[in-house]
Amino acid sequence: ARYRRRSAEITKYLLVASILVMTLHTYYFYGPLPITPACWCYVYEVTEEDRAFEQALRSIPEGAVVSASGEIRPHITHREHAYTIPAATESAEFIAIINQNRAIGNYESKEYETSLIKDLQNNGDHELVAAYTHLYLFKRKP
Repeated sequence: ARYRRRSAEITKYLLVASILVMTLHTYYFYGPLPITPACWCYVYEVTEEDRAFEQALRSIPEGAVVSASGEIRPHITHREHAYTIPAATESAEFIAIINQNRAIGNYESKEYETSLIKDLQNNGDHELVAAYTHLYLFKRKP
């Protein structure tokens, strides 16, 4: 009986230790933090294009109606009239678009935004104010 109790206790500690080792191994090789080889650090890097586009967004007059892609929307939420595409694209004075997904492992082209960019460039009602690879800012012509 004493041997079984000791054996059960050792088994319990080995099980806990093996789970801890597997957890630490998985965290180290697949974790997103900077101390791991699989760090997603590039996702958090701000590029020169991002900074330039942020400046273009800041140049939009305070009272203007703005419609923006979901990834850009957080940069204009302080505005009273800020919408997420496709809402208000017909009435917006400015339309800010990113035509690329910016999720980890998914940098594919965004179908709706890509077709919207083509429409805005071809319809004659809007002028392109700023363009940086995948970031576009259009202004409605007066």
